[in-house]
Amino acid sequence: MLVSSDDQVKAYIKKIMSQLDKWMVGGKISKLVVVITSKDTGETVERWQFDVQIFSRPSKKKSFSKTPASENAVPPAEDVAPEKTEAEIQSEIQSIFRQITASEVYVILCVGCQKDME
Repeated sequence: MLVSSDDQVKAYIKKIMSQLDKWMVGGKISKLVVVITSKDTGETVERWQFDVQIFSRPSKKKSFSKTPASENAVPPAEDVAPEKTEAEIQSEIQSIFRQITASEVYVILCVGCQKDME
């Protein structure tokens, strides 16, 4: 959930989400790190790390690097876990939302913070 009245923040998030969608559909991402840093000090205000698992097989036309050092390398098709049910996926998403909303620190998008995605 994004609550912001700043049009520049909304445009930035929309652009990032569009690129993230392309990476996920293309099977080119295995980890997502979202970092909010202080604009003034550069200090990390909040950081979330998500492991991304794409269960559908990538298109045969696309080839992915199998270099083990590549942080975003997609695992070979034979290493991909079986597809999860919709209920399992919804349960995992609900668990993530509970963890975020139960945290003691609530991040408010403010003028003093800049948003960054790694």
